[in-house]
Order: sequence, then C-alpha cells, then structure tokens
Amino acid sequence: MHFQRIHIFGAPGSGVTTLGKNLAETLNVPHFDTDDYYWIKQPDGLNYRRKRNPEHRRSLLAPDLEKNPAW
Repeated sequence: MHFQRIHIFGAPGSGVTTLGKNLAETLNVPHFDTDDYYWIKQPDGLNYRRKRNPEHRRSLLAPDLEKNPAW
C-alpha cells in the first residue's frame, strides 16, 4: 500500500492555508491546518499569541490523522 500526504510550507500571510484548503477540496481529501493544532484560540479573537506544548499538539492531531489515513 502506498500512502501520500501533501505538506505545504510558507511564511505567515503567504496564502498556504488558502492553497491547502483549495487543493484539498479539488482532490477531495481532508485538510489539516497546523495553526489549529499549534496555537490556542483566544476568546478575544487575538489568536497566534499562545502556543500549545508539543504533547498537547500531538494529542489533538493524532485522532484526526487516525480518522483520516493518508490516501
């Protein structure tokens, strides 16, 4: 069995999230944005200030990857 994933890297604000979402939609595959796992959402809407620790990030990402194995 051959597994594939696409990792898109880029500077903040360069459009990597938009590209990833559009590509995932076109290919009909799941999209995972690392910002959703890396940063703690803030109630005041000023996100991207508090990072999650690595173990917490892994605990959030692992179930999503298990539910959506590489295609």
